[in-house]
Amino acid sequence: MNRSLVMLAIEKLYPHPDNPRKNLGDLTELSDSIRQNGVMQNLTVVPREEEEGTYTIIIGHRRCAAAKKAGIAELPCAIVELSKRDQIGIMLCENMQRSDITAIEQAESMQLMLDLGETVDSIAASTGFTKKTVKDRLKLNKLDKKSLQKACDRQVTLTDLLRIAELNEDQQADVLAKAGTHNFNDALKRAQDEKKRKEKLERVLQKVSEFARPYENGKDVSQKWRISLRPEASDADIHQAKAFADLDPTYDICGTYITIRSALSNEEKGENPIQKQRKIFNDKIDEIYERLVQINEHYYELRKKFVQEIHIPSTAYVEQLLSVYVEKMLDNPYSDKSYLTALVGKESGEIRKKFSTRPQDLLFSLIYAEYKDSARNYRPFRKDWATETQSWKVKVYEERKLVDLYEFLQKYGYELSDDEKDFINGKHELYRAAEDLYRQAVEFANANSKSTV
Repeated sequence: MNRSLVMLAIEKLYPHPDNPRKNLGDLTELSDSIRQNGVMQNLTVVPREEEEGTYTIIIGHRRCAAAKKAGIAELPCAIVELSKRDQIGIMLCENMQRSDITAIEQAESMQLMLDLGETVDSIAASTGFTKKTVKDRLKLNKLDKKSLQKACDRQVTLTDLLRIAELNEDQQADVLAKAGTHNFNDALKRAQDEKKRKEKLERVLQKVSEFARPYENGKDVSQKWRISLRPEASDADIHQAKAFADLDPTYDICGTYITIRSALSNEEKGENPIQKQRKIFNDKIDEIYERLVQINEHYYELRKKFVQEIHIPSTAYVEQLLSVYVEKMLDNPYSDKSYLTALVGKESGEIRKKFSTRPQDLLFSLIYAEYKDSARNYRPFRKDWATETQSWKVKVYEERKLVDLYEFLQKYGYELSDDEKDFINGKHELYRAAEDLYRQAVEFANANSKSTV
């Protein structure tokens, strides 16, 4: 790289369009220094093809901008000849380690280097970043730029952005819009679970399609529900579904399940219509109830994750007391450690390890464990038998212990999403759906009260 050092008029210098550093920051202090002492270090520039006698800055964008602000007319510049690829590489290396360059700016520059023929290995070697860091930055380019910038303005973490980038493309926009808000953790966990569910469901669907055809609305309305398969269904479950649906079996994706139907047998064609309708009500209530159970499990996992990742300020006095408590608990064969081991680990050594590294966080886990939180223990709903309709209904009630638990977690930073609030306050859309279904069942029962069952 040949260099020649000359003084160039500042109006002849242009910022590089691909400079990784989009925001030059506050120039006041640098401008005052240049006004008093001049520019102590030269800029590096390349000739512009667009206009002879003008130059594009490679190194020194902040110095040039600050010099303009200070009223400086000329700047010392090293004129060099560089390929587009080398220009990007030099700018990226110069700015990459600065604390004020954003991960988005790094990602865009790395992508540009990749487009110019670099590889992950060569970018890592030239920038000093690990290959994993380079790959992580490149993942950010999968996200919508405008939405990404808005999320960054809300102080979202790089870790959260990488988690969003791991989602399916059709999931990213919704979760990214919630990044940096109290709805983010809920939205991210839902999307992650949905991605896993779809992957598992695809495996089940592939096996089901070997013995059943897709359900067709209008054509197959007379078919009867036989069984619903969850995404976690085993090969034995699928084999059982095949045995249940032996007459022209069909499949349909209903929410989180694959529903298997088949044609009616001769005996089923003679069933009482009232019994048929009750069966429909019960099937729908079962589906709503299972979805509520899944949502309840989802929020339990969010609470548990919050406790597992919390960082509590430490004090020596707390550590002394906790040390005594931990040893007594571990030595007591009758102590119920199940809720604590669900958070920390099954082995006593794992509990002692957490105590030795973050004792205050273990204390928080111990307090949380005393609430005996689980998706089974705390449910703000239940399924009751309604004698007046001879069918199931969903009953919503206030789970006081769950409310107390949330009050405790919120004191230490837990944030409820809007959907989570509705779920524990009895206002969730599924509760309304269950209530509407029960009302329909009551109307049906009243209309057929004189019929013989």
